Amino acid sequence: MFAVFVAAAALVTPTGSLEPQTYSGSQYARSRAAQVRVLNAIVDYQVLTIQIGEWQWTGIPYGQRTAYADVEVPSRRVPTHVLTWQGERLSNDVMIELQPAYPHTVILCGFVTVSGNFQTVVLRDSTAGRPSMSSAQFQFVNAMSDGAAVKVELDKKPLNGYPVLQFGASTKVIGYSPDEYEVRLLSAAGQELYKTTFRANAGTRYTAVAMGAVGQAANRAPRLFFYSF
Repeated sequence: MFAVFVAAAALVTPTGSLEPQTYSGSQYARSRAAQVRVLNAIVDYQVLTIQIGEWQWTGIPYGQRTAYADVEVPSRRVPTHVLTWQGERLSNDVMIELQPAYPHTVILCGFVTVSGNFQTVVLRDSTAGRPSMSSAQFQFVNAMSDGAAVKVELDKKPLNGYPVLQFGASTKVIGYSPDEYEVRLLSAAGQELYKTTFRANAGTRYTAVAMGAVGQAANRAPRLFFYSF
């Protein structure tokens, strides 16, 4: 389901998205590099530097997704770790799998200052063409730092085929009519954790990431962040 057309990177708040930057997959398809962007969903540190292989993204705030960068993939498994923005290492290596010549989003989550460890959710990003102007598309991802299973509802209707999202799970791309939706994030038991209104624009594909943890404050409490492809 994922190949080489156009991928995009944008920083997004829970109520909307900035204009994405585009990157042509033809620039990297014939190399041993994977095109990688990272999303900082680690709840217990304000700003992080993230290193995957030999590539480093510096000073990434919570909730921000970076632009793509070329990461050499000499083998399928690549070491990943996090540091303070001053360069002090905070974690052990976590090995992730990347496929050369394809774009990926790597989401880092967990409580790194407590344990020196973190979790990753690796997505191989869609490079299909844009949806038609009669459709908007979503992919929902569970990257909750506390590992909780969640439910997502649009206009009080559960996701078709995904009544519960376990930690680390993602849906297939799901089509919706372009419109404004009430979006709710619920615990697996049905308790409302977060609610917002989101306008899905025609011809746009979104990744909606559940992140945060129960007991955290402000934007580190459980919520959905929306990012356009």
